[in-house]
Amino acid sequence: MPNFFSTLGTLIGVTGAANLRKPDGSIPNATAAFATDATASIVGPLLGTSVVTAYIESITGVQAGGRTGLTSLTVAGLFFLALFFWPIFVIIPPQATAPALVLVGVLMMQGLARIDMTDLGNAVPIVLTLLVTVLTNNLINGMALGTLSYIALEVTVGRRSQIPAMVWGLGAVFIAYAIVIAQIF
Repeated sequence: MPNFFSTLGTLIGVTGAANLRKPDGSIPNATAAFATDATASIVGPLLGTSVVTAYIESITGVQAGGRTGLTSLTVAGLFFLALFFWPIFVIIPPQATAPALVLVGVLMMQGLARIDMTDLGNAVPIVLTLLVTVLTNNLINGMALGTLSYIALEVTVGRRSQIPAMVWGLGAVFIAYAIVIAQIF
């Protein structure tokens, strides 16, 4: 379940940054994207790697002009070449790579500028999602609170009929997830 929601968040972010969503907001070829991510998540660890999944950092490739997959293949080729130079790469201290990660974070935040902050029904759930995700280091917690707060705010202001069925479904899934997690821990 965490992998599904992580992939969902990544697809929403990357397709939004690349302007690849359909006018109704749906993601083209979403089934193939989810199937590919699920397959990679299973096969990767079987081959001895850490979990292989889509990462939100892909937005930097999209913002640099990558839209067709050639960027991903180029990065994969460079990672393959890096295998032969890993003794050199491991001597680079984390302090040297931190500025690049800060830059990636800044690029990822550019989408926040397009949020209509005058509509609290949209702004509050987005800000809660961001804050909870960052403070708990858990995307699912952020998405759950964001989705449930969106539903609560829309119901409170009388816009219950404007909540899409998919959001109601996600709300139910997040509530079930919270109940299961509470029972485990």
